[in-house]
Amino acid sequence: MKSGHNLVGRTVIITCGELAKSAGEWLERLLSEREGPETAVTILHFPDSAADNDDFATSLIDALVHISPPNLAQLLAQAGWHLRPEREIQVALVLDAVDGAIQTAAWLGETAVNTAYRQLGVETQVTLLWLAPEMGEIAESCLQDITSFSFSPLTLVVSPTNEAGLRLPDSQALSRIGAETLYCLCATPFYDFAHDVFADADQIYTGAPALASLGISVWEWSPTAVHDAFVQHWQQSVLDNWLANAEDNPTPEVLVAWRQRQGLDKDSLLSALLSERDFLPPAYNLTARHFPWPWQAAKQTNDLRTLFQEDTAELTEASKTAIETMAALREQTRALIADSLIAMLDERPIAGVDTAARWVWALATDFDTIYEQMLDETAVFDSIDSNLAVERGQIEAAIRDLLTDWPGAHWRHWVKFTWRFWRWPRLGWRYWQLRQLGLRLAGLLTQQSIRQREQGRHDIVARFMAELARLARQEHSRVSEIGEMLASLREEMAEKWEMGNEKGEIGDEESGVVPLSVPDSLFRQLIPDMEKETALAAEAVGGLGEQLRQLDDAIMIPLAKLAGERLAGVWALTAVDILNLLSTTDDDWQTWQQTIWDAAMPLWRYDEGQLSEAARRSDWTGACIIGAGVEQLTERFNNDACRCLPSNDRSRLILIRLRKSVKEEIRN
Repeated sequence: MKSGHNLVGRTVIITCGELAKSAGEWLERLLSEREGPETAVTILHFPDSAADNDDFATSLIDALVHISPPNLAQLLAQAGWHLRPEREIQVALVLDAVDGAIQTAAWLGETAVNTAYRQLGVETQVTLLWLAPEMGEIAESCLQDITSFSFSPLTLVVSPTNEAGLRLPDSQALSRIGAETLYCLCATPFYDFAHDVFADADQIYTGAPALASLGISVWEWSPTAVHDAFVQHWQQSVLDNWLANAEDNPTPEVLVAWRQRQGLDKDSLLSALLSERDFLPPAYNLTARHFPWPWQAAKQTNDLRTLFQEDTAELTEASKTAIETMAALREQTRALIADSLIAMLDERPIAGVDTAARWVWALATDFDTIYEQMLDETAVFDSIDSNLAVERGQIEAAIRDLLTDWPGAHWRHWVKFTWRFWRWPRLGWRYWQLRQLGLRLAGLLTQQSIRQREQGRHDIVARFMAELARLARQEHSRVSEIGEMLASLREEMAEKWEMGNEKGEIGDEESGVVPLSVPDSLFRQLIPDMEKETALAAEAVGGLGEQLRQLDDAIMIPLAKLAGERLAGVWALTAVDILNLLSTTDDDWQTWQQTIWDAAMPLWRYDEGQLSEAARRSDWTGACIIGAGVEQLTERFNNDACRCLPSNDRSRLILIRLRKSVKEEIRN
């Protein structure tokens, strides 16, 4: 990611030799991956050592035209680069230090300078980069007489062995060093830095172009990879909070208060049914208290039975209405429980799923408890009803016995008693007994009617409580499904987190670039309050309660979008920012500085003993560190020879070290 504008010029890279060709190929990759100024850079490979090559001359002309469109400045500006105002072209000759390479280098350099002037009328700055597979006689002979390259004020040389006698693993590593050097020449301030410092150094060495060995070390972090990893971590943290365990279970007082507010406690439901069946038992006592004519005694008893049967039938019909009322109330209660769960999930996203699950399970258990208590009450009611039934049976049996030889209702049955007055006392006694038994029967029937009403309401409410318990368990299952889905998504996030580049340690083993490990504190710095993020995440998916209405694992899409927005601060960070986070102490900084300094040790064997006394006194070295915001490191780099060069490369720190006394060493 770029910030600001780097000054870049038109650049032609000409390679000759297998190592040089490999370096050019690596450079193409670097320009693409790092969004370099590809519009202003072209790479040509010189296939053989023949000095006169018409095909190459034609390709060179095409390349110069390719990087010189009239709107080049506009094209570069769109990509975050700025075209140099100078009317010149930079040419970098990259050659393997092999037999015959010196003649090829001379011809390529002169050809490039002359062709650029003829075709475009511009001056050319040529930089030579020698890749020496070994530091033998052939390599040194290529560099013995650098005065032959008068067209090139700057010559750089690298070999597999550095000043400390440490060696690169293979020739490909040397090619990668060459590619990094070329990238720095065409896409960073290194080009100007090298020419400036060598112009100063030439006050020491006069009469010949500058020749220096070079070492380079690249440290980088990947904002894209870190952002992606942090987005996954953010999502996983949100899911962790949503699925966290609630601290405790809801108290009985909370459940009772909720049921009472909704009218779902036992007393409220019994009262609701009473209002549906608001009528008194039949007036059995009025019927029984009436003094009938003796021949009407049997009818009065039958009237009591009929009245009870009619009342029972009416109660049966009323029970059907009450059951329908409870069925409607059950659906209302289902909606009430669902609404309460939705509100709970929306209002308490942290541990919301477990809180809702515990609450609805406790509610189901509470309904079960009430149902069991009502079953115990039913056993008591059954005992009372049984006693009433036994007593009623005894009274009805006594009435039947008294009515066995009681005269019928026809007047003929009673005429014969008009002159049999001695029978009147016995009939009167039996009439009085029937009268008393009728009153007792009326009282029992009244009690049974009342008990039927109570028992009917009680049984309906008990069954309703059992249904509510089942309904609550169904809602618990739905809440559990939300938890299972979120747990599955969390597991997927965890797998991605483990399989991805943990902590943003993004590096490419082939590139030789060293990754800057992103510290854990960076995520906490960007996201200081994860509880707030959890609430925002719930809002982004429409509230967790929405999952109770419709389970949808597509919630990860809005979560990923929100996470990307919340972590957008990653893109504002530079490699210097990451380094400052890593280097919290002076020891941390010194360790890193020494590590990168050693990694950039110039790649040419150096023996101070081979230098003349004058050369040792004037031994010159220089270094620069390149990257966005590197000016912050000016005070921290206590080495005066290292200059901080700001660039638009936010994700990399590039340290380059140079040593010029390599020329004196070769001469000796």
